[in-house]
Amino acid sequence: MRRQHALLVIVVVLLLAVLLAGCAQASEEEEQPSPITPGNGQALYTTYCSKCHGADGQGGTATRIKPPAFEREELFTVIAQGVSGTDMLAFAGVVDENDVDAIMDYLLAK
Repeated sequence: MRRQHALLVIVVVLLLAVLLAGCAQASEEEEQPSPITPGNGQALYTTYCSKCHGADGQGGTATRIKPPAFEREELFTVIAQGVSGTDMLAFAGVVDENDVDAIMDYLLAK
């Protein structure tokens, strides 16, 4: 029983690693984002979010993030703190609050 549990844990960890690697890899054929500047939500979204959530936030390898899927406050928390037990990482140390606001403004304006 312990071996089966350990094997299951290893399989799950390897599967998550493969999924994360797939989200992180940039396709050479993809259009390069515009330079990231403060308040440039589209470039920030393209750089940090689109590979998993799709070009328009409607979903890809990860969940849909455009409203009505999430309210603004909930979306901010998810971006900043991540979601435990999923591939959604916390971006609080990667981008600042203004950048998170810019990403949300971009998503909500679409």
